[in-house]
Amino acid sequence: KSILSFWATWCSPCVIELPRIQKNLNALASKNIKLFLVNEDSGPPEQVFPENEAWFVSQKLKLSSYLDSGAELL
Repeated sequence: KSILSFWATWCSPCVIELPRIQKNLNALASKNIKLFLVNEDSGPPEQVFPENEAWFVSQKLKLSSYLDSGAELL
């Protein structure tokens, strides 16, 4: 079982949702659910990753995220 969530630091619903997702994942730890977060913030990875990491720390979140490169899939 997996959860796929697209998010961004500028997205108000996302900011509300991520702590709830973490809380639910913690409660369901024995169910072996995988979480895939995809960040939609724009900018080069060397800028976005540190900003996202700082944001996670400020929100006391222990989650990992992928960065959407903006490349189109064919």
